[in-house]
Amino acid sequence: MIPRRFWSASIERVPQSIQREIKNYIKNLDFFLDRAVGLLLWGPNGTGKTSAAALLGMASCRAGVSVLFATSETLRQAATGFRESRAVEADLYQRASTVDVLIIDDLGKEHSGATKYNEALLENLVRTRSGGLRITHATTNVNPQAGLGRIYPPSMLEVLRESILPLEVQGENQREKVLDPAVRRLMDD
Repeated sequence: MIPRRFWSASIERVPQSIQREIKNYIKNLDFFLDRAVGLLLWGPNGTGKTSAAALLGMASCRAGVSVLFATSETLRQAATGFRESRAVEADLYQRASTVDVLIIDDLGKEHSGATKYNEALLENLVRTRSGGLRITHATTNVNPQAGLGRIYPPSMLEVLRESILPLEVQGENQREKVLDPAVRRLMDD
């Protein structure tokens, strides 16, 4: 379930800084599926991390594997029963545990508490997926070397190291370009 905004994602719209790597990943998707190796796309806001992750998800769907796309906060809420419909949310967290390819958008932006319970939930999810040889892709604004260690326990970082390759996404903010020029003209009239 890729968000509709990203349905038109294409390799041409992937930032140059990671375009070659994304092309190679998709070209060798069976290899990465067999080894359950995902990507951690990290960099500033608006550089195209989520679009690249959506493209990976769509390629996986075309290959016939199940894909789930969710923000880290949505997964946290699902695991803790924060939302009104606990049964639906529990099902979401269960699906996140068992789907072939999980895309976690905005890793590190989920609500954190003083007890570190929320961080443990995500660590358990990533650990379960890694142990089951299921691919996890993630996007984050947080530098994996310096910043993720302040958010998550060292054990989570070790699980990420065994199952996810980090790719730094560089480039200008693409969000300004997304808004349809026709909408801008209507607003300027």
